[in-house]
Amino acid sequence: MNCATLLRGAVPLPASTVPYTPMEQAVGELLLPGAANAITIAELEKYLLLSPRAIKKAVRGLRVRHRIPVCGEKGDGLGGSGYYIADTAEEIERACNLLMDQALSMLQAAAAIPGRGRIRIKEKLGQLRLAIDTLEWQKT
Repeated sequence: MNCATLLRGAVPLPASTVPYTPMEQAVGELLLPGAANAITIAELEKYLLLSPRAIKKAVRGLRVRHRIPVCGEKGDGLGGSGYYIADTAEEIERACNLLMDQALSMLQAAAAIPGRGRIRIKEKLGQLRLAIDTLEWQKT
């Protein structure tokens, strides 16, 4: 654990079936439970000397590869701005809604681009349905 982790009082990451990358480990160790304990990308950059892109990639890995409920707030929600580990069902719901709203906004932007945008979106939506079905099947 580095000094920033000790200062924030973070707990070690849970065991995972997939090894953590060094970036996932570093970012994950600085995340605390609860929206009130959110840490901003700017703070993560300062502590870890990583780019915002690298931080977002590590957060995605924590969410997708390790299934850790990393939430994000943009500062207009009930919590602060930044990343944190979900501590309540409400935090998970808020985070999921935010991620889905972002995804829909990106799909709308792609559909607005002239050309094959709409056709490609339909293809991607089909792939997404398959991926979700696969995830549901793996849970059973």
